[in-house]
Amino acid sequence: MDLSYDTVKWFKDSTTENEPIHKYVWRGHAIQTQRDDFKGRTSISEEGLLSGDCSLSLTVTTSDSGLYYCCVPGLLYCPVNLEVLPAEEDDTSQMNRNDPVSPDNPLIHPEENTHLYDPLNPNMLQCPNTTIEGKAGDTVILPCSTKNKMDISHEEVEWSTKDPTTGKKTVHLYFQGEDYLHQQSDDFKDRTSLFKEELSSGNCSLSLLATTSHNGSYQSYVGGRLCCTVTLKVM
Repeated sequence: MDLSYDTVKWFKDSTTENEPIHKYVWRGHAIQTQRDDFKGRTSISEEGLLSGDCSLSLTVTTSDSGLYYCCVPGLLYCPVNLEVLPAEEDDTSQMNRNDPVSPDNPLIHPEENTHLYDPLNPNMLQCPNTTIEGKAGDTVILPCSTKNKMDISHEEVEWSTKDPTTGKKTVHLYFQGEDYLHQQSDDFKDRTSLFKEELSSGNCSLSLLATTSHNGSYQSYVGGRLCCTVTLKVM
């Protein structure tokens, strides 16, 4: 499975306010970013992503021991426990499934862990109406918001749908404080918008000028971790 066009995030510990220690995104080209305390110490192989390998390479310190999570929205959630050995025994590690500091152990592959439960943010999104109906030419609202009205104005917000023949379609993408629509499917060009002034209070609902071709199931992802599903029926 090619993951090179997906978002891959690695987190440490299980607090909801944690930022990812490493993030890979595709925005016309590969972008990899790191949390300040992991700067210069982490990487994900872009070549490996082509075959579904989203393992994290980490140059470790003794403070790095703990529980890590890898998340690929809609595809993968993998927990990995890392125990750092004394420096004289080993000073680098790769996040592996059993003994993270041993390069001989197998890497994490998405087909081995395909459940979507994420303890980082359990049940944090709500969809008050999971099925929305409208007529062709109507502007419909696909509702989605955070339960605690947390500020998501600086998070990545993505709405997508799946076509049975072509696969995932990007409906709308908000990234680093602005719309990022160069990957938007042609079916949705000039038809979508977010309520940007309400992102600070957790509203990530999508406004869509609907046609009959828009029937289907839509997913909203916030920060690559929170997922909400809404079904649209256009008459």
